[in-house]
Amino acid sequence: MKHTLLLSLLLTFSATIVAQQDNQNEMPQSIENQTQQDYQNVSSEQTPTIRKTPQKGYKGNVELFADMDVIQPMFFCGLSTSHGYQFSPKTFLGIGLAFMPVIVDAPQNSSWSADIMTFPFLYPFANFRLTPVSKQITPVVDLKVGYIIPFNTLKINPSVGVRLGLCRNFGINLGVGVPLYVNSSFSGFGAVNINLGIDF
Repeated sequence: MKHTLLLSLLLTFSATIVAQQDNQNEMPQSIENQTQQDYQNVSSEQTPTIRKTPQKGYKGNVELFADMDVIQPMFFCGLSTSHGYQFSPKTFLGIGLAFMPVIVDAPQNSSWSADIMTFPFLYPFANFRLTPVSKQITPVVDLKVGYIIPFNTLKINPSVGVRLGLCRNFGINLGVGVPLYVNSSFSGFGAVNINLGIDF
């Protein structure tokens, strides 16, 4: 009788120990599974936004722009492209070229039958861009400083706008600015600049 009672107590104690060990083994596993699930949830929430912001490395921009003179009834449109390095999701620095046809008075001794003629030209510029917010939709501050060689004129074009990130390293930009023209005989603001472009 005593042996039977001791054997029952021993089996009960052993079963209790085994159950406690199983619970201890299951708890870390459940915690680990929950941690992995939480990380996946956070990653899935953050990844789309990160992918749609400018990433560090090479960066290119192409844009159409229009300069509308508010003093004289004149309208200029052109195409520009800049290429450089994205130092962070917020800061870009590069160089580029702009193409813009300009309407000028025809020389009096020329064979040109019209009083005016269109003169297309290229001018180089340096480009700085700041996107202060790392979001899919972010404000943009842009500065282009170029030199129009045929007219010996410095063009400083600050602008502000908005960027819409569509996918990794690709976005659409819309901005408005007020270019400043500086040469030996004139300096001042005289136009409103509107630009629409893409970055990649």
